[in-house]
Amino acid sequence: MTGQRPKVLHINTVDQGGAANAMLHQHYALLGAGFESKVLCLNKTRNLEGVHEFNTPKEGLAYKILKKLRIVTNHRDRNYRQLLKYGSTTLSVSFPNTDYDLLGHSLVKEADIINLHWVGNFVDYSFLKNIEKPVVWTIHDMNPFKGIFHYDFDQISNTKLVSIENKVKLLKGQYLAEAKNLTIVGPSKWITNLSLKSENLGRFKHYAIPNAVDIKIFKSLDSNHCRKALGLPTDKRIILFVAQSLETERKGFKVLLKTIKEIEVEETLFAVVGDGTIPLELAEEKIFRLGYISDSRLMAQAYNAADLFVIPSLEDNLPNTVLESLCCGTPVVGFKVGGIQEMVESGLNGLLADEVNPQSFLHGMETGLKITFSRQKIEKDAHEKYNYMRNSHDYMNLYSSIIDL
Repeated sequence: MTGQRPKVLHINTVDQGGAANAMLHQHYALLGAGFESKVLCLNKTRNLEGVHEFNTPKEGLAYKILKKLRIVTNHRDRNYRQLLKYGSTTLSVSFPNTDYDLLGHSLVKEADIINLHWVGNFVDYSFLKNIEKPVVWTIHDMNPFKGIFHYDFDQISNTKLVSIENKVKLLKGQYLAEAKNLTIVGPSKWITNLSLKSENLGRFKHYAIPNAVDIKIFKSLDSNHCRKALGLPTDKRIILFVAQSLETERKGFKVLLKTIKEIEVEETLFAVVGDGTIPLELAEEKIFRLGYISDSRLMAQAYNAADLFVIPSLEDNLPNTVLESLCCGTPVVGFKVGGIQEMVESGLNGLLADEVNPQSFLHGMETGLKITFSRQKIEKDAHEKYNYMRNSHDYMNLYSSIIDL
């Protein structure tokens, strides 16, 4: 492989959501740097460059009948029934055993390096011990070194599932003990350190490489123009909140709701992006619902329309929303948790609330609205840290260190 750039295959369960977007930014960064980069997803919903869907075999009529009678089952059904015993069927959890043979896939065979991302309920952990090629695993949450849960917060909120958590964590450890050429990348120093201290991944080499965003899209724009385009008023202070689902408790929308009625800054409106329900009494006068936005250019307009972007997450890795907001020059208010505290510098590009509670967050928002931040400097600093060129360079150096180039 001397003198050649490696063929990189990214594997992610879906092509939407925070981890998928981070993965896609890395994919595009590598393509822009001249790498041959491809993506393999279990579920593909968009027509994107270099993104391929894993074609699962279709179930015949006989199999469906036997499955209905529970004479045959697959891993997904068995995992589902485990949760059903404890009355939980909607919780987002992942198991290490799946029914998908990735080793025999043509894209896996042709790749020089496999870069795993968010692979819950897609990649079977036996893949890690059987694959002979170098594997880089960019961990977007805690699930790779935990059991079924993706964050400690989820585990604390679902103590009835702790027995399954411990059982699955032990099973993962058995597979990982036989993994040969595995390297771990954490987008934040926070999750990198947690992984290094973990039983299952602690023995592998670790690197911290921040996510990237497309700074050609996420940049400063005329605020009034953006507000008019989104139907937002031009005579109010706008506070923006973004989450894929408002129902995800860890993202802190409930915390935000407790502060909305109490904010003392006059003429303030909360713009909310994401799926989920909003109390009618707040929706009528305090909240402007923007709905779910998947288009990056529309999201860039939303950040530019806002005076502040707020992220009351109770636990998080390195949220794309913070990177995107900063790259648009919009200051950020959040809690001093996870990777958020690595991106937000109080007084320079936003504020970090002193304590994780609604009162402290409310104070952070009110203070943030009174500070005159240099949006130009916020944008400049973020563009220098989170651009495609820097991301591809860091990954290129990593790939070079683990493969014979």
